[in-house]
Amino acid sequence: MNGFPAGAPAGHPATVSLHGVLHLVAAGLGFLCLVAACVVMARRFAAERRRGWMAYSMLAGVAFLAAFAGLASGSASPVVVLGFWSALILVWSWMAAVAVHFYRRVS
Repeated sequence: MNGFPAGAPAGHPATVSLHGVLHLVAAGLGFLCLVAACVVMARRFAAERRRGWMAYSMLAGVAFLAAFAGLASGSASPVVVLGFWSALILVWSWMAAVAVHFYRRVS
């Protein structure tokens, strides 16, 4: 709807191709796995008594899950889309920070 896929008239649902469906399914699974990774890392940081990292991990996971749920609801509201992009940047920043954190611990 709203021009998705490209060329579809606004406000009218179009038929999504098999490739489009597979893309949406893979993205959904990948996003849920990313949220699960945030939770797993939060538990690890909690066990190591690293409260800041634990809070950052939980915040990233919860924010991304909420933003993904808002987007998956089919809402095209600018607030929902902006919230999703903000959460996406937050979770990507979290991934980069965790990677650097563990890289520094090893070297």
